[in-house]
Amino acid sequence: MLIFTDKLEENLASAIKIEDLYQRARFYANEVKPTLEKLREKVDKLEEKIATDAWPIPSYYDLLFNL
Repeated sequence: MLIFTDKLEENLASAIKIEDLYQRARFYANEVKPTLEKLREKVDKLEEKIATDAWPIPSYYDLLFNL
């Protein structure tokens, strides 16, 4: 999972340097979004395996219904 978080950090650092907003949006769509999707797959699998009371961050359910 660190591979994806490291890649995400690199992507975000690169995106900030793109001054043209259209090009920055394309970069987010083509580079950042796929990395986020891969990271989400891993986090979703972890969330399924770890007990709710041991999960250190809000679950999707919590974010949707308990905030």
